[in-house]
Amino acid sequence: MDSAADRLAAGTERRKRKRRRIDDTPLTDFVQPGSWIAEASGRIVRAALDAGHLELGPASDCNVRDNNRAARDAATAALLAASPPADGDSSPTPTGFRCPALHARLIQFRGQPVWLPAKARAQLGDVRDVGPYLSGSYDFILLDPPWQNKSAKRKRTYGTLRHDELLSVLPLGRLASPRGCLVAVWCTANPGHLQFVARQLLPSWGLTYLATWYWVKVTKHGEPVRPFDCPHKKPYEFVLFGGPSSASVPRDKVFVSVPSCVHSHKPPLSELVRPYLRDGAECMELFARYLVPGWTSVGNEVLKLQHDSFYEPTSHESLPS
Repeated sequence: MDSAADRLAAGTERRKRKRRRIDDTPLTDFVQPGSWIAEASGRIVRAALDAGHLELGPASDCNVRDNNRAARDAATAALLAASPPADGDSSPTPTGFRCPALHARLIQFRGQPVWLPAKARAQLGDVRDVGPYLSGSYDFILLDPPWQNKSAKRKRTYGTLRHDELLSVLPLGRLASPRGCLVAVWCTANPGHLQFVARQLLPSWGLTYLATWYWVKVTKHGEPVRPFDCPHKKPYEFVLFGGPSSASVPRDKVFVSVPSCVHSHKPPLSELVRPYLRDGAECMELFARYLVPGWTSVGNEVLKLQHDSFYEPTSHESLPS
């Protein structure tokens, strides 16, 4: 992303290429084509503009050229400032956190101020190692796996998991509620990953593939962050659902938001899935990068975005006593 923005900012010219033919073929037989996703998200964007949730007018030429570098630089600086001191342990011993209160609490962890949301629970550690520390019976489990891709391999900026590792290390069988568990998996626009989730991963847990949802990323003006027909990267990601065949989940659902400038920071799905869960449902996220009120979050980055510096203070009158 940065390298592409640098080329744009420098005005690098490339030789003209022959106009390519747009291919609108769906990535798999169970997802919609880009044109369908574009049309559905366009209706949502128009409604959001009318309601004042997005800003009218196109993005500035400066923001287009530098790919919103100011926001990305600010995110990088904030994450560095919030990082705990290096202790030489790249795979920390699993550590548990819990906030039993009805309001958020500020704690100290490794010398850093960290917020725990109301009724939130967390297990900090590599998902491959925390299995023995996990317990409970969950009605909904969300996964955001660190998928292997060419960019991650080249940059080596974060660890990834192979398909066979995902099949072997996740203890969903003993965490799923006997009443029936709904599972959702974030997935990039990669046909191999999509097929793996629907045809292998979900069935390995005794689940039936149920639905695909689409997260479309837009600018604050409602424009897709890149063209829908871009051959390399798409302006959307997928959420694949599995569960009992009797579960009622919309087959194709589109939701739209302005993406975070923090890498791999997905929007919370808690409100979107609530209508399809029982009252008081127990929910868990694996490979989580932040905490959600009332949820159990697991991963080696669960506190990544909980640092006090990421939050704005409220008035004293609004703070719980």
